[in-house]
Formats: sequence, C-alpha cells, structure tokens
Amino acid sequence: MNNIKRLFLGLLTLLLSFGSLHVVSADTSGSILVNGTKEGKVYEIYKIFDLTYSGSNVSYTIDTDWNVFFDEAGKDYITDENTGNLNPITIGSETKYINITEQNINDFTKVALVYAASLEENDGSETAVGESLTFTDLELGYYLVYPRGATNIIDDNGSICSITSTMPTATVNIKADYPTINKIVDDSNADVGQLVMFTLTGEVPDTTGYTTYTYKLEDTMTEGLLFNSQVSSFMVMFGTELIDVTPTYTNNGFTLIFDMVEYQDYVGEVITITYKAQVTEAAVNSDTTMNSVTLTYSNNPKEDTTFTTTPIEVPVYSSEITVNKIDASDETIKLAGAIFVIKDEEGKYYQAKDIDGNIITGVATTENVSLVRWVDTEEEATKLVTGEDGIITFEGVENGTYSLVEIEAPDGYNKLTGPVTIKVGYNEEETNLLKVAVSHEETVENSTGTQLPQTGGIGTRLFIIIGSLLVIGSAVVLIVNKRMKKEN
Repeated sequence: MNNIKRLFLGLLTLLLSFGSLHVVSADTSGSILVNGTKEGKVYEIYKIFDLTYSGSNVSYTIDTDWNVFFDEAGKDYITDENTGNLNPITIGSETKYINITEQNINDFTKVALVYAASLEENDGSETAVGESLTFTDLELGYYLVYPRGATNIIDDNGSICSITSTMPTATVNIKADYPTINKIVDDSNADVGQLVMFTLTGEVPDTTGYTTYTYKLEDTMTEGLLFNSQVSSFMVMFGTELIDVTPTYTNNGFTLIFDMVEYQDYVGEVITITYKAQVTEAAVNSDTTMNSVTLTYSNNPKEDTTFTTTPIEVPVYSSEITVNKIDASDETIKLAGAIFVIKDEEGKYYQAKDIDGNIITGVATTENVSLVRWVDTEEEATKLVTGEDGIITFEGVENGTYSLVEIEAPDGYNKLTGPVTIKVGYNEEETNLLKVAVSHEETVENSTGTQLPQTGGIGTRLFIIIGSLLVIGSAVVLIVNKRMKKEN
C-alpha cells in the first residue's frame, strides 16, 4: 500500500509541475530587443495585430490604428480565402486570413513603414544610447519597428516581429541609413591667393511618407578663406545631372536648401556639390583656418522636426619660409644686406603681390600678401633683403621643396656659390610630406676672407729710401767739389 501511495504522490507532483510550466509559459507581456541602433536616433514601435489566447487557442485582431491601412494601402494583405497555411483573423463577424508570407513580407513592410510614418501616435518610443535598446512590458502582438528619420531601411523584414506567449522576447536586427554629408578639399596646403576646391557629397533621400522634406546645407569658412559668388564656381549634381540651384551667400559661406520631395526621381543618387574658395594671408602658419559644413534634414513626417549633423571641418593651411642670415664664424652676428629669391621644383620664381597688386620687395619680410604666383624669370621675382636682424620671410607657400638663391651678399662677405635646398613640411625622419602648415626657418651662413697680399711691400720701400739718400749724397759731393775748384 505504501508503494502505491508513493507512486500516486509522484504522479501528482509530476502533473502539478506540468501545470506550473503551462502557467509560466502563458505570458501576457513581452519585450523587443532592437540591435543595430545608432546613438541619438529615435526608434518607434507600432502594434499591427493584437494577439489573444483562450487556452491553447490563438486569435489575431487588427489593432484599431491599422484599420484604415488594411482598408486601403494594405488591403491585399487580408484575404477571403486561405490560399495556403494562413492565419485566420476575425473582422466584424467574418473570418478572413492574414496574407503575410515569406514571399511578400518585404513588400508588406515597405507599405507598413509608410503608413506608420503617418500615424499620430506610436506604441513605444526610445532614443538609442548605444548599439541596442529594449522595449519592455509590451502587449502580445505583431509589431513593426520604425527608425525615425531613416531614409533607407535595409532588409525590411528585419523590422517585423511577433511577441507570443511561447516566445515573449523578440529580436529585431535593424539596418537603416540616415542622411549624411561628407567634405574634402583638393589641396589642404596651398599658396596664398590660390583657389582650392571643396567637394560635398551626400545621397538623395527617400521621402516616402513626407509631404515636405527639408535638406539644408550650411557651410561656413573662417578667416584664411575668402568665399563669394565671384570665386565660388558653384555647381550641384544629382548623379550625372546638373541641378539648377543657387545658394544664398551668407557672411563667409553659403546656405543651400532643397525640398527633397521634389527630387524623388533621383532617390539614391549621389549628391555632389563643388565650389572654390581663395586662400588668404590669414591662413599662413594657421591651425584655425577651417571650412565647416552641417546638414539639417527632416526627422519626422508627422511634425516639423529636424535633425542636424555634427559639423564636419576641413582645414586649409599655407606655410612660410624664414631665412636667418648669420656670420659663419659667429652666429650672434646678424647680417644685413643679403638679397634672396626662391624657386620651386619646376624652376619658377616666387612672386608675391600686395592687396593693390604691386610686387612685394624690400627688407625683412613680405607684408600684406594677397597673391603668390610662380614666374619664369628672376627679374619678375620678389627679392627680399635682410635687415639688421638678418631675417627675411617668404610667406604664403604650399609645402614642398624649394631652392633659396642668394643674388647679392652682404658687404664684406662672399656670396653663396649655389642654392640652398629647403624642404617645407617634411618629416625629416620619414621624408614624408606632412599635410600641416609650418613656419620653416633656415639658417644661412656667409663667410668673410682675409686681405690678400699687394704690390709695394717693405723691401720696395727700403730700396726707394736708400736710392733717394744716394742721390742726395751725390748732389752734395758735386756741389762741394765745385766750390773747392773756385777757391783754388
């Protein structure tokens, strides 16, 4: 009898444990883990179907916010006939079938995302602080995850998931692109007066669901770059087609605004914007000459909200060559009066002009450089002469290799027998040209010689003196002899 009791109690315990497992599995709430999120972006969820249980029976109903969708844009996804293994759904007093399959789920997601973008309210909203986020305490159902402001949602079926009692935790691996802007410059280190070209690139966004879509570029240049309608050569391309649009020139930059709803024929095409700016003297040896751009774009089709990207800054520099002229035997002696020119690797000469267009020449340094050119002859070149401090400076040159040529030495000193090679912006250890502005100082020595021997030394002087004395003595003897003869 005891054995029968033990067996009965064991069976009862087993049955109770099965019952408890059933209770645990019948969850009425769940969560959605969203992977692939981007910092600062907003992610919304929308419940398309409600899911209810009655014992082991499952019933789907359309969420009230989505009735209009299934009457219009999504009407093909509810069918009267079960053409396959479709889930039944009760609409009013009729039983119909949810026609969402592996074959059409991508198409379904696309139209569902458009509809979700038009809804006034969502079933949850979270801002990403990392690469994932979780929605919790959700009712059971069939959900769509919508990345607000995204213009291209890749692998659309990754946005759809179900929360059921047996699978209360769903995972969505979202892949979405957002509008971005990039900027480059064709020459980050340039001569003063040189025009450098900037290129902005982006992509025409898909504005489905939007009635208007702001796409606003704001570009600002700091001192060291001159930008206006005379020098800009502004051009905008969508793909390979030229777009007729004029920027608004503001301060030292521009603003350009598109309503991208008007350009949906170019969705996915590369936006290319090119323009030029002139390098000014303020860019010489500067680490603050920047060209900065931001992109502001529509972030929510339901309301007039926008998102602005982090500014992208591109530096532009110009360098200088400073010559320090000293005595070869005593570096504390600074030499004035040495005249120099410089040549580039092509053998052309440096010519600097001031704001009035006059070629700069003179003592110590170039001043008020507005334009640097490279000319064919020494006669056209800027010639600088060292002052009392022994210094001259050739301003506003790009990094590279130059030849410093002395065309006149200081008084009392020998002229250099050949040019001095100067590498501006080079890392001497790696011999790589660095894209940084530099103030390159080159110390140049001049030597003075000793006085050479000359004719008319001490031997000649003695010979002349003795000869003179002999002549005088002979004259005295002659006079004395004449007087003696007269007396006799």
